[in-house]
Amino acid sequence: AVYVFGGDERGLMYGILDLRDQLEWTQSLSQVEAKKESPRFHFRAIKFNLPWSSYRQGESLQLHIETVKDTAFWVDFLDMMADNRFNALTLWNLHPFTFMIQPKAFPEATQFTGQEFENWRKFWKTLFRMAKDRGIDTYILNWNIIVSPQMTEAYNVANYKDDLEWHYGFTPADTSQVIVDYMRECITQVINEYPNLTGVGVSIGESMKLPSDDALLLSKKTYL
Repeated sequence: AVYVFGGDERGLMYGILDLRDQLEWTQSLSQVEAKKESPRFHFRAIKFNLPWSSYRQGESLQLHIETVKDTAFWVDFLDMMADNRFNALTLWNLHPFTFMIQPKAFPEATQFTGQEFENWRKFWKTLFRMAKDRGIDTYILNWNIIVSPQMTEAYNVANYKDDLEWHYGFTPADTSQVIVDYMRECITQVINEYPNLTGVGVSIGESMKLPSDDALLLSKKTYL
């Protein structure tokens, strides 16, 4: 008999995968090697740049929008991650929130309605559940104070698209109170509506040409 033990569900899954790998080589349970393993690095992540609301524009990114929206793609991708013992998937784009929620306090910022929004909601819930089933933590990461195009238009804030320096990350940051309130609303709602999402992160490397240290502090307080 062969026994597989794990310190948790993820460890048990890795043990079963190792047993599978050995059987592919030996073709015999009698030749399975007894072993005990633990990870050298506890956080083993893949950084995945999403093609929508992407930090760069061009065919190389936009070409794959429909592919990445297809959960069949993620079945193969997440299986690959589990096979290679990756345990965290970080998903990056400028502003993921309005692809995931309809901000209750800022309905003007909504990008999608009706069935189109329900399709997005189903996509995210399916992705996070499939990742969790494979022992993979999920994180979404946005670019600091970037907002949805609808939010920019409705409140005349964070309008970087006409600034040539935007492409190099040197534009002055808009840290107005409405953006602080909006970001807090989005983050809170995403956390409440997606229980299988592990966490939310932020990149503060774009649009942070600030006039003073006080403004930088204000920007960081957006997430406190």
